[in-house]
Amino acid sequence: MSQQLPPRSNLEYLRNQAKALLEGRRAAEPEMQLADALHLVAREYGFPSWPKLKAHVEQMLERAPAPAEMP
Repeated sequence: MSQQLPPRSNLEYLRNQAKALLEGRRAAEPEMQLADALHLVAREYGFPSWPKLKAHVEQMLERAPAPAEMP
């Protein structure tokens, strides 16, 4: 079962998740690369690959209304 992608996701947060995953698995899987961890994070959110997840998040950001400026 996949996790729900937060409505205000950002790529930096998702990359940090992948880096933490990589760090946690390095001892058991020394051949694991960051690309593998990125793929696993994408799969956790129901996307077939990191590029698909990245494109989705970028599209969400484009559609999001700009924050209102403070007076």
